[in-house]
Amino acid sequence: DLAFAPKRNNFFGTVGDDRQILLWDERILSSKKPCIQISSAHSDDINCIAFPPIDTNALDFLFTTGSADGTIKLWDCRFPKSELYHVQRPKDVVTLVWAPFETAVIAAAGADRRVAVYNFDSIHKPSSDQIPDQDLARFESEDSPTNADTPELLLEYAGHTDKLNDVSWNLSEEMLGASVATDNSLQIWWVSNEVYEDDFDDSYSFFASLLKDKANHDNTEAPQPKRPKLSTH
Repeated sequence: DLAFAPKRNNFFGTVGDDRQILLWDERILSSKKPCIQISSAHSDDINCIAFPPIDTNALDFLFTTGSADGTIKLWDCRFPKSELYHVQRPKDVVTLVWAPFETAVIAAAGADRRVAVYNFDSIHKPSSDQIPDQDLARFESEDSPTNADTPELLLEYAGHTDKLNDVSWNLSEEMLGASVATDNSLQIWWVSNEVYEDDFDDSYSFFASLLKDKANHDNTEAPQPKRPKLSTH
């Protein structure tokens, strides 16, 4: 898979069956080397990579990857040695799509026949603020992760009966999405206002802490490169 970073016109990432994440700057492609290389980023083939949409309050240093090992990983370009966070799905993750209307919301789908919608702003959220029970038809299953196990999981849509191929968000209607599966079925679904609004509050924000770290990082004076010695010949 390949994806450009919306806020960095020259920056894009590639992933594949070599289990590596390669981040490139097209301005220096002549070097034939990525600017960032993460080896063994997953334990199986990496199927997808996704960057946040353009209006994400300066979170341009984040991206996500999904793998055949069932993991979704959140990465920070500034500290690429290990993932920032990860969640485990039952089977292969085929596609990841950030929501265009909310910084922290991302949809994932794959071989488990479900669309999982996450609010990554709830990462490490205190247990007392965990997501309320969901009562939408077909949005839960017995083998799905529980809220206690994965507090950032908003919901799962389990209406499909075959492996999913792709997911898309509606650009005009918040929390309205669609998904397609290998059995040629297309289904449209939504996240209810009750689930969506209850999960977002001003008392906790994982991304706000990242932005604070980014501000501190940006304000740190970078070391000046040494000038090369001039030849006397």
